Amino acid sequence: KAPWLILSGGRVTWRVERGKGSESADMAVLAEVMGVPRSAILQDPTSYNTKENAENVKEILRQNKLNRILLVTSALHMPRSLGIFQKLGLDVIPVPTDFLVVDSDSEWNLAEFSLRILPDSGALTNTTNAIKEYIGMILAGL
Repeated sequence: KAPWLILSGGRVTWRVERGKGSESADMAVLAEVMGVPRSAILQDPTSYNTKENAENVKEILRQNKLNRILLVTSALHMPRSLGIFQKLGLDVIPVPTDFLVVDSDSEWNLAEFSLRILPDSGALTNTTNAIKEYIGMILAGL
């Protein structure tokens, strides 16, 4: 689908042991295991947020005379990521992954209803993630 795979992401040093490398390096190892040739992998190992990802990828594109990207990220994260990349003038084709879905096939009986009204840590996590994305969009001026 593309001549190169650009992997972007540094590592917050206080969250891991020192000397562990970047998230982009971890992704590169996985990409090679999945058959991507090392020569087709470009990395941005220094960015710590989506804005820095976009700025660094823009520079990588400029250096390699590329002008269009397939932006692969979580479906939840895609609207904000796409907006930030487009705001920098990049020609982006969104390729969202890891969609969150709700099981709507289950029947609503008293037991199901009772379980659904109880507090649920997964639902709280989803709500927290959505709020973070909305705040990120506001802060990015999207």
